[in-house]
Amino acid sequence: MRETRFRAWDKEESKYINIEKFYISPYDGAVIDMGGYEYRDAVLEQYTGLKDKNGVNIYEGDIVQHYESKEDISIVRFGEFGVPNMAEEVYQDRAVGFYYENASNLKNVAPFDMTVPVNTIYTQNAEVIGNIHKNTELLQE
Repeated sequence: MRETRFRAWDKEESKYINIEKFYISPYDGAVIDMGGYEYRDAVLEQYTGLKDKNGVNIYEGDIVQHYESKEDISIVRFGEFGVPNMAEEVYQDRAVGFYYENASNLKNVAPFDMTVPVNTIYTQNAEVIGNIHKNTELLQE
């Protein structure tokens, strides 16, 4: 069974907050820690259940470099995505889950423009090099 973990980015303070146990207010969506403190502008990011090649946990919102190439970076996302048939460079189905969204200079070049699922095959050579909150410079073209 996959371990369920979250981390939270506080937009107001521009930093990650340390919360292990929390609940979400049904009234306004605020993240509330077990001490009762409310984070009204927090972004929750879920752990994918996988680690990069260095043993670092991979979370939604992480920026990942593949095959030690600065030309091959992705953002870990969660949601609906196309399941690719790489041989034909077409999407053969739709799925919901974690996926890599290409964020490199090759994002408009086939087949690099295709989303791929976050799984052990596409993660074995991946390295977390930052996240979308603290390391926006990695996403600059």
